[in-house]
Amino acid sequence: MTANDFALYLNNLSADRKPLLQQVSSVPVELYNPFNDIIQSQLDELKNIKLPHIEIPIADEWEVQRSAAKEIKSSRVKNSVVKAELGEEFLDKVKQIAKRLNCDYKDLIGLMNSESGLNPKARNKRSRATGLIQFMPSTARELGTSVDSIMNMSAIEQLDYVEKYLQKAKKIRFGSSEKLDAGELYALTYLPARANRSVLATSNEKYYKWNKGLDLNKDGKITKDELAQRVERKQVNDMYFA
Repeated sequence: MTANDFALYLNNLSADRKPLLQQVSSVPVELYNPFNDIIQSQLDELKNIKLPHIEIPIADEWEVQRSAAKEIKSSRVKNSVVKAELGEEFLDKVKQIAKRLNCDYKDLIGLMNSESGLNPKARNKRSRATGLIQFMPSTARELGTSVDSIMNMSAIEQLDYVEKYLQKAKKIRFGSSEKLDAGELYALTYLPARANRSVLATSNEKYYKWNKGLDLNKDGKITKDELAQRVERKQVNDMYFA
């Protein structure tokens, strides 16, 4: 029994016959769940009802839906201010860039989420790294702009510089048409000159000391596999941009 089927079932049981789906239509898409507070109040009365067309108990269906909602929520950026600057146009542009880079667009989103939380205004106070992929001042200059200019760009405007940087970095160690996996994509942002290595930095190097958090297993090495794991954990469900 699907969530919509169950919502329709509850509609038919409601005393005033007001469709429950209309009551929750104003809820943002990424938060919509017919098994929310409106329906929760009726579950105690309904959970023991058994009907021929319901293949599993209602209480179990509720648990399935709650688990699914929890999984979606865990993969979604929670900053509503940032979300206001993103949307379907942003997602479409990311997909176009990923196609030209020959990488998975979900990996590209995961990279930006890892670096900035998808916040185009994110800035590291110490290094002044700014924007979606934390452009360093020197990197911004090489791209013909500045971190202050990037700070004033929208997320969609910044994507042009994200692509410009990644295309330039890709040429250092990979062929223009070569497929990039999640670890390689992150390595191009972290240490592009070493992007084709399995181990990118070790504990006796400054590159490691500045980025200890990337050493997930704390073995004194930052590997491309660990970068891939981080990117995959930071992927965002498409419905976040709806």
